[in-house]
Amino acid sequence: MPPFRSSPTFVVNPATDDREKTVVVLGAFRGGTSMVAKMLREIGVFMGSEYAPPDPEYDNVEDREFQDLLHRWPILTKESLGEIDFPRELMEPLVALIERRNRQHSLWGWKYPGTVLWCLYGGLAKYLRNPHFVTVFRDPVAIFQHEVDKGCIGAADIRRETGLSLRWIANQNRHLIEHVMQSDAPHLLVSYERTMTGGEEAREALIETLTAFVTGPSARDEWANASLGIAARTSPVT
Repeated sequence: MPPFRSSPTFVVNPATDDREKTVVVLGAFRGGTSMVAKMLREIGVFMGSEYAPPDPEYDNVEDREFQDLLHRWPILTKESLGEIDFPRELMEPLVALIERRNRQHSLWGWKYPGTVLWCLYGGLAKYLRNPHFVTVFRDPVAIFQHEVDKGCIGAADIRRETGLSLRWIANQNRHLIEHVMQSDAPHLLVSYERTMTGGEEAREALIETLTAFVTGPSARDEWANASLGIAARTSPVT
């Protein structure tokens, strides 16, 4: 593994050797999850066959089927959540999709920023086969600036109590940290800023660590060639 100084990652719980894994990419909206999802796809992890409508800026690699089931604005913006917010009628189609993917792929995953809420309060992890979480963290100010630049909000929204605001971004990060603290599953943390500012060395270190994380220690050599050239092909995204 690359030394910490050259790597934008931190392993919380190490990966398993099992070939069957479900790789779930977590992070804030506009938080860099697309960067990691794209790398995982190029390594060979199935990340979906149909993606959400393309963003004019970048390839978001967001599985359309999971997005349709997970994107619930009342859940994403509610201050306090509990099991009551994830009733049977919401969970059953999601579990059915997960079971279908398990039958189709031994190594697969998806990325959707709001997934962390389903894990924390909906018990999603118990339905996953050998879940391996990759959580991406990005500077909250950069996320807010991106929303302003996209025209989604105005600069004055920084002090809003609800909706797309700095507080909402902070709450997303709080949920991500809570999940890191609570989950016993294999977990890899990724710094978006360190990846973007660390040059080719940081990007190569991220690819190497991701490859080892999704394949497991004993299978790393078998998969090593899969990561060659990915850093060069994977352009920076936001």
